[in-house]
Amino acid sequence: MQIEFDKIAEPYRYPLSASDVKHVLAACVPTEMMPRLTKIHFGCNQQTTQEARIVTRGNKIDVRINFCPKDGKSRLLNEKRGWCEIIELSGGSIDRKDESISWTTDAAKKYATFLIAHEIAHVMYAERNCLNNLNGAKSSTSEEKWCDSFARAAIAKIPTSK
Repeated sequence: MQIEFDKIAEPYRYPLSASDVKHVLAACVPTEMMPRLTKIHFGCNQQTTQEARIVTRGNKIDVRINFCPKDGKSRLLNEKRGWCEIIELSGGSIDRKDESISWTTDAAKKYATFLIAHEIAHVMYAERNCLNNLNGAKSSTSEEKWCDSFARAAIAKIPTSK
């Protein structure tokens, strides 16, 4: 399994290192799914509103994360209550007036962990429910709730810095 990071320059930073990603995967990916997981790819596209997605090729899975705060901040992509709750649960601080989110190092790590775990949860949900909608199909409300719950449990396992 590959862990890739697009090249970025300061003041942008990826919140997780390759080692951190391996710990996240060990904590939240079922052993039987690991052979199917081919890549975790971190990108830094500031023009998109999609922070995470799954790409499948046959039964192989790539997880793509687009989260790289600039000077400890990212854009507030929407103000939906559920999404804002996840940001705050991770430790992010929302500034609605500035339409931004401020991230401590720990908060950004937790949020990136949430994104990875949430995407993995979509694969698990699809497999458990015999669904074939991983490439771009809109998820049901019950699927999103299940994936959020799975990802919340994953971030609870991430230790914070002292």
